[in-house]
Amino acid sequence: MNRLERGRPWRRNVGRFDDHQNENLPRPPWPDRGRGGGRGIDGGRGRDGDRGRAGPVIRGRGRGVAPNNGTNHNHRVNAENHVIQLISYKALEEMVQDETIEARNVTLRLASDHSGFCQRLSQTDLDGGMIQMLLKVIGKMCRDDDPPDSLKRVLNNIIHTKFTDKIIRFLHALPRENAFRKQHAATHILNCLDLLRAWITRMPATSETDVSMLSANVKIVIEKMALGSDYKFEARLKEIDEILSEQLTQPTPTEEDNDLSEAERMHEMAPPNNFRDISVYPEAGDINGTQESFLRTNLVNSAYKNEDHYLDVQFRLLREDFVRPLREGIRHCFTPGGEMRLDRQRQTNVRVYENVSIEFPKPGRTGMQYYVHFDTKRLQNVRWDASRKLMYGNLVCLSFDKFERHFLFAIIVDRDPKQLKMGYVRLEFVSNNGNVGAGGNVEDALRELQLENDSEDSSDDDSSDEDDENVIEQLAAVPGNSLLTQADMRRRYYMVETEAYFESYRHVLAGLQKTENIPLQQYIVRCQQEIRPPRYLRVAQQPRYDFKCIIEADDLPHTDVEVLKTDSWHSTEELSLDQSQLDALKSALTNEISLIQGPPGTGKTHVGLIVMKLLLANRQRRNENFIRNPLQRRRRAAIEYSQVLVICYTNHALDQFLEGIIKFQRTDVIRVGGRCKSKVLEQYKLMNVRRNSSTTLGRLNRRTIWDLWRDLSAQQHAMESCTDVLEVSTHSVLRLQQFESIIPHPLYEQFEMISLQSGCTADDALLMWLGVAEPDKILCDKPYILEECVNAVTAPLEKMGYNKRKVVQAILDSNSMEQQKILDWLEKNENNPGAADAFPTKDIIHLYLEKIEIPFDPQPLLDQGFHPLEVKCALLATDFRRPNIKYIETWLENKNKAAEDKENDPVQADNLNDEEDAHLEADVEFLEEQRAIDQDDEEPAAPSRRENEKKKTDQLAAATYDDIKEKMSSGKWELQPAERKRRKNKIKLQIGRVDAMSKRDAGDVAELFSLDENNRWRLYRRWLQDLRDQLRGRIIAEGDKYNQLARALVDAQNEQDYTILRSAKVVGMTTTGAAKYRDIVQRLPAKVVIVEEAAEVLEAHIVTSMPRNTEHLILIGDHQQLKPSPTVYELAKKFNLDISLFERMIKNGIPRSKLQLQHRMRPQIASLLRPHIYQVLEDHESVLHYPQVMGVQKNVFFLSHECRENNVQDGQSKVNHHEASFMVTFCQYLIQQGYLPGQITILTAYVGQLHIINRLKPKKLAGVRVTAVDNFQGEENDIILLSLVRSNDEGKIGFLGIENRVCVALSRAKIGLFCIGDFTLLAEKSRLWRIILEKLQEEGSTGDGLPLQCRNHPEKIFSARIAKDFEKVPEGGCGQQCVFRLNCGHRCTRFCHPDDERHTKFKCRKSCERKCPSGHLCRLKCHETCHCVVKVLKEIPNCGHIQTMDCGKDPNTFTCYVPCQDVLPCGHQCLGVCGVPCPTKCEVLVEKQLPCDHVQKIPCYRSEKPRKVDCMNPCGVELRCGHRCRGNCFSCKQGRLHERCREKCNRQLFCGHICQEDCSTKCPPCKKKCDTKCQHSACPKECFEPCVLCTERCNKWLGRNRKCSKLCSEPCDSTPVTKPCLKRLKCKHSCVGIVGEKCPELCRVCNKDKLTEIGEMFPGGDHGSSQRFIMLKCKHIFPAEFLDRWMEMKADASEDEGIQLKQCPQCKTVIRDSNRYRHIINQQLRLINQVREKINGKTEDVAKARKKLLRHFVSERDPLDTDSCATEWKELQKSINESKTMNDLVVAEIRLRNLSKLCDVETAVNGIPIFHLKLPKNILESLKANITIVRDWLFNNRPYFSDQEMLDFDCEFGKIKQQLIFIKFIRNSLFDAKRGDEMLKSYLKRAGNLLFSSTLRFTDDHEVEVERAMKDITDYAPSLVSGLGISEEEKKMVVKAMSFQKGHWYKCRNDHIYCIGNCGGAELTATCPECQQTIGGAGHRLADGNQVAGEMDGSTRPAYDPQNLLIPPEV
Repeated sequence: MNRLERGRPWRRNVGRFDDHQNENLPRPPWPDRGRGGGRGIDGGRGRDGDRGRAGPVIRGRGRGVAPNNGTNHNHRVNAENHVIQLISYKALEEMVQDETIEARNVTLRLASDHSGFCQRLSQTDLDGGMIQMLLKVIGKMCRDDDPPDSLKRVLNNIIHTKFTDKIIRFLHALPRENAFRKQHAATHILNCLDLLRAWITRMPATSETDVSMLSANVKIVIEKMALGSDYKFEARLKEIDEILSEQLTQPTPTEEDNDLSEAERMHEMAPPNNFRDISVYPEAGDINGTQESFLRTNLVNSAYKNEDHYLDVQFRLLREDFVRPLREGIRHCFTPGGEMRLDRQRQTNVRVYENVSIEFPKPGRTGMQYYVHFDTKRLQNVRWDASRKLMYGNLVCLSFDKFERHFLFAIIVDRDPKQLKMGYVRLEFVSNNGNVGAGGNVEDALRELQLENDSEDSSDDDSSDEDDENVIEQLAAVPGNSLLTQADMRRRYYMVETEAYFESYRHVLAGLQKTENIPLQQYIVRCQQEIRPPRYLRVAQQPRYDFKCIIEADDLPHTDVEVLKTDSWHSTEELSLDQSQLDALKSALTNEISLIQGPPGTGKTHVGLIVMKLLLANRQRRNENFIRNPLQRRRRAAIEYSQVLVICYTNHALDQFLEGIIKFQRTDVIRVGGRCKSKVLEQYKLMNVRRNSSTTLGRLNRRTIWDLWRDLSAQQHAMESCTDVLEVSTHSVLRLQQFESIIPHPLYEQFEMISLQSGCTADDALLMWLGVAEPDKILCDKPYILEECVNAVTAPLEKMGYNKRKVVQAILDSNSMEQQKILDWLEKNENNPGAADAFPTKDIIHLYLEKIEIPFDPQPLLDQGFHPLEVKCALLATDFRRPNIKYIETWLENKNKAAEDKENDPVQADNLNDEEDAHLEADVEFLEEQRAIDQDDEEPAAPSRRENEKKKTDQLAAATYDDIKEKMSSGKWELQPAERKRRKNKIKLQIGRVDAMSKRDAGDVAELFSLDENNRWRLYRRWLQDLRDQLRGRIIAEGDKYNQLARALVDAQNEQDYTILRSAKVVGMTTTGAAKYRDIVQRLPAKVVIVEEAAEVLEAHIVTSMPRNTEHLILIGDHQQLKPSPTVYELAKKFNLDISLFERMIKNGIPRSKLQLQHRMRPQIASLLRPHIYQVLEDHESVLHYPQVMGVQKNVFFLSHECRENNVQDGQSKVNHHEASFMVTFCQYLIQQGYLPGQITILTAYVGQLHIINRLKPKKLAGVRVTAVDNFQGEENDIILLSLVRSNDEGKIGFLGIENRVCVALSRAKIGLFCIGDFTLLAEKSRLWRIILEKLQEEGSTGDGLPLQCRNHPEKIFSARIAKDFEKVPEGGCGQQCVFRLNCGHRCTRFCHPDDERHTKFKCRKSCERKCPSGHLCRLKCHETCHCVVKVLKEIPNCGHIQTMDCGKDPNTFTCYVPCQDVLPCGHQCLGVCGVPCPTKCEVLVEKQLPCDHVQKIPCYRSEKPRKVDCMNPCGVELRCGHRCRGNCFSCKQGRLHERCREKCNRQLFCGHICQEDCSTKCPPCKKKCDTKCQHSACPKECFEPCVLCTERCNKWLGRNRKCSKLCSEPCDSTPVTKPCLKRLKCKHSCVGIVGEKCPELCRVCNKDKLTEIGEMFPGGDHGSSQRFIMLKCKHIFPAEFLDRWMEMKADASEDEGIQLKQCPQCKTVIRDSNRYRHIINQQLRLINQVREKINGKTEDVAKARKKLLRHFVSERDPLDTDSCATEWKELQKSINESKTMNDLVVAEIRLRNLSKLCDVETAVNGIPIFHLKLPKNILESLKANITIVRDWLFNNRPYFSDQEMLDFDCEFGKIKQQLIFIKFIRNSLFDAKRGDEMLKSYLKRAGNLLFSSTLRFTDDHEVEVERAMKDITDYAPSLVSGLGISEEEKKMVVKAMSFQKGHWYKCRNDHIYCIGNCGGAELTATCPECQQTIGGAGHRLADGNQVAGEMDGSTRPAYDPQNLLIPPEV
């Protein structure tokens, strides 16, 4: 870390800092402790916190503590109390003294709010040492030749902090100093003069007072101190005075000699003003004509006087090129009085948009941007995704006074076609200083604003509200402000758009103004014809270049030459170049400025790459030559960064050139610009290099970027809450909640009433009110419902003989679908012949469906999104009497999928499209590619961006027209396509309108539903406008700060890019990118600049793209091809603006190198260009041998016609339909000849024609490129089809008369060129075309018909005049029948075809004429392999059976299917067929008794080993739960481990769900999704998890002007409302319900009996007309009084219901979503939550239990872990870690306990030495198999362990334990004294049979029997228990008798016991007397296989083991 960054870390936080208030900032509450760091004038040091007394003299050093109430602090607190540390003396000193820190970086750092620099300047008691150091830093910043824009901010801070006063006091104290200190005074004076000069050049208006004051005082100090002339103070002061005087006076032009021409006189005249003072941005005078344009021609044939003359001409011409279209367009569209002209639509210079409003600001990358809305009524048919309107980078002008005096200028920064469709575009406003602002002056602004306020809504009562505060706010619109105001956003504007790409003009013009020294000006300005070598070669000593990199031969002895001696260069043969290319190469490498002209196909790009290869290969050599000069040794560091800058006009050309470079230069190449389509260059893009090279930045710059980015992000985040709402409001209806502070409270309550009464959300209520959704309409409008219902009703009647149409007529007339009413009508109208063609209305069908009751619980179907009416429709369509819910679900899914597929059908979608295709106006993709090339910033991916936008819209919008399908396709708003389209258009239209209700009228609205729909939308727009004003005000308050931060961040990031670019060897960019990044380009160390396509580029673009230290300029191009394209035609023709620098240099006699040998075109094509375009253009030998174009008689042909052109609607382009159709058809013809689509290109002269051809082009021509001529510059193809378009009666040929464009069009083809056009017209109007046509007529290559020549019959020639003529040659031949004889003897059935000449691919489709040997005629096609398929009887040789088979079938290969008669070895007959070998395994089923005693039929081959057969007999055992086991004998392990009981529990849980788990005594936690929800949100958890209670406000309506004030999850603070509902039912009678509840579907009049029955069934309260009813969600209706009591009733303890939600008294459906009983439901939910927490355990309790269980797990696993159960241990650990509830932990604990038991047994079994003791292996395997079975069963997936499972495990494990004991008895018996005893053998055999012979369950009876047998063994042979051959008592006696300590007893490999005396360590080896194995050992180490016998004395290790060799792992 350098000294600048040392010290205590900054206290950072985001906050605003007001530079005007920093002297009154609050002091920090802590004492400031700091180390002395100040330095006085004499070099003494003082304290950093208190720098001594006032005055410049500071002495001594020291430490000090500034007191809490002192005057100076090292910290300052900004306006929001965020601490900022003052910049220290050390940091300032390092900035001055460290030469590696550039002045630019110092400026960027100190301009930051967090630098502490501004706060240090504002310190009131600065000492002399600090002031002098501040002056030094300021001087360093001001002396920077190319300072960043942030220098203005630093200079502004110096003024506002009144630091000037401190400087003056400091200067006046200097004369009083001693002589030693006075010697530093001159330095301070020079720093002050630098500051003065920076002020007057950077901000003259703002700094006028400070400049005058400081300048006067400097002069006084100089005089007082009598400073000599050594420092040239007088000259510096004089320069400052002159600059000041120049700003006050303007030079006047003088009269010139009348003999001079007008153009010459203009050049002799002095300009009226300095071009550097002219605004780059348009001004009012530019538009209204009050400022005359001073224009002079571009001097083509003469030199300029000087740099200023040259720059002035280029600047004014270029500026006029984008201003004039705007000026003339406005004049054309508006009269001088401000009226719009009727014929304005003919104007194409500009486009006019009416009724424009500036909606709201939005933070962008470079500052605040603005959403602007325009009227789209006239733009309904525009295809925005392909339109040239409102293109990125275009300039627009807005005016609210019809362009009289007021103007706002802006640039289009974003164009989203979806937003444009709605009339929204995003702009960035610009003004003179680059900021946003309005034109005019203060007085005009005051007058206009006053008039506006007087006229605005004068009828409003509240218009007086916009008083002084509003006027002051609107005054901010005058120049100098940086943001638009609310006043600007309230106005209505006209907006005009010009097509000029202003972004390019903007940067180039600014670059011209900043240019002071033009590199190579002796050529560019003075047109010097004598060319010198580049400077880096001139200063070198005999520079040499090595040509090895371009020489292919390896036998040349010397490859390096002295580069300036061109005679010594290698020959053309050695370099593989022609002579003209070699001459160009010499010129490029040895001339300061080199012009290389490359006619088409001559390889100018190839030469450019050779130049690059030589420059890069000799770069180090060139640098060494440069360094060899002693005068340049100091510049070694700069030479290291020498590089080549490559500039191209288009992205495509740049990519091609760089792709060629990276073939020989793999590293240090950077491509600037984001529109790179080359994957090869992906890693070389600047943004990717930037991402991977963060270490190249200096610490200072990294810290600056981080601080700025952090502050900018925080500022943007603070504004997003406002901008998101404003942005969503442009295309959506906002949620009602957004208007809560806007809508008056009584009106807001009305929406809530609608919400409560309709059972919908507040947003739905708003949409219903606006007419987007209809109240009470819960109909499901899916089309299939109507059709299926009608079919279901009419089908039974059709079976009865009635006509369907007549039944439909009966439905319509009777207005009912009930069968009885239909039959009554049919009987009455039996003789009426009328029948309906119409369809029953939806109302009739829906009314019929609503009366149908669903005989099952439809909730599962409703949960899937199906509407109740859909379910009822499905009931009708399926079996109504026996409904099958699964079948109904499938039926509904199929119907919905079919409807969706139909809706998504492309044909259907086309019919629903809202916009019609319009003619595409331009090649938009190409334009956008060129315009956005410099956008090097990474943007979010489209899916991510769309996802974020959708998320934002969902949060803030109630509905948007763009996604109305999604929002209105769920639930009750299912719409038909036509209805959806209507509502979509309604939202789109209403949101786009601008008329809003006045504030007075809005204030008079008392009843929302009393308004008609139009006024409702006007009121909504009034609310929206008020909301926008409120939000815009918040954004504007922070906007200025955001702009400053954004600009500072751009400066810092540009510095980052410069750091990266300067280290590259090659930097490539387009001219537009070079213009935008001019500030960076100027500083690059690029001495060599190569410009590709230089003849296409405007001169100003090249001049401003050259770095200031350019020493070598290479221009590659061809001025006889495409030229620069100015926007204004007059400027091109009269002022030579279309003359490029390349062409101007040639015209002024600058030497050029012209390539002469073309390698592209066949001679017939090249001859069209010579000699009338190119005097010399030779053909390379390779072009002489091109093949002839197939299918045509001529390789070059021009087809003439007189079919007239057409104009493109609303555009300048032209189309010719005849030419388009001919070219497409001709292209298909060429494809038929065998050409690939990639070999053909169709060129058009107009882009309108391009789109016509693309529309006509079929899919098989997808690979054929169609493009405009201008876009194909520099490219080529084998065959070119050229459509010239123009043909008219006016005799206009447009730019077809321009020689350059003709040259490009005719020079793109290699082997074939075919043109179509009106050549009679072209020859009349153009001399060039006349010459070309005369030449073609001589060769017979032009005419009115294209001669087509058949390849197969060359004598056949057809003339094609129109597209239909190609129908004569349908296969591409001549139309004759093909006569080729195929191999089969038939003739080819195709017409003459040039493809497949040998017919190898042709398949004859005729019937085969061949016969089989039996005489049967072949029935296949001729191209198919013959095979007779006639069925015949044949004898099979192998078996002699007769079988039917195909005649062509070989009997030897036929499989005989006669049943096999062979007998297998087992005695059964073979079950196979004769032709298949008999199987080795007999599959005949035989009965066999299995080991489980069940008899089962099994295949014969398995009967020998019945133990391996799985018994499938049902288990059927009654389980402990009372149910029968559904498993079988095998799955239940012969009844030992039963399957889980699969009977469903079906008990209702306390949460209301039905338990769907398997049978158990205790239900596990419910795993369904929680159903708890409220009006605000729904619980996202699973049901067993405790809910997070809603903390939103309840706001439940409790009556007039009363709302519940509690939280949503708390019981309401008032009793429910009992007010009757006032709504009307469909039958027009009053509702019987209660306000706030859903209206019951029964009417007191229409359904009186039903309601009376309900009242009697559920008594409670009055039974009269005042009785109120409530309908629950399950559709059951109850009296309100009854239901109130029911809900309040406590559960009967005897019912054992516990805590549960209340249920419907009739159907037991849980009551969850009743507004009336919300308080009871909430109370129950709270209790349920408590139960959940108790059952599942609190989170912290579960965590503690999990941790405890894990510890237990580790303790159990470590000593037991074996390889055989490692998987189970891992699975168990994973289940413990993932446990969420106590129940999960209980299951894991049971598994842990039981797994430990099994591992204990397995460990014991594995320790038994079976291989020596010869134990019965089968019993060990049986035991291990049992352990594996139980272990696998233990880890079966289960939510809990049932009682049955626990019992099964205990029984089976008891058996395993007994088996282990028995095996130990067997082992011990082998060494026991009674091992041969017959009685012992009988006891062991009996126990073995009980334990291992039976496979049945180990019941209690079995256990008793086994224990009795084991007891008999131990009673008879007690010694078997210990395993030592002696009883336990005898063992103890032996151990006691030997009296050894523990650890003396050992055992051999076969467990025979022995002991070692002495120390107990093994020192000798011996032989075991029992088994002859080795015992003992040596060196206190036991022999292999021996171990401690712990069973003797309980020891775990030897008595003597000093090296711990035998410590067991468990110790």
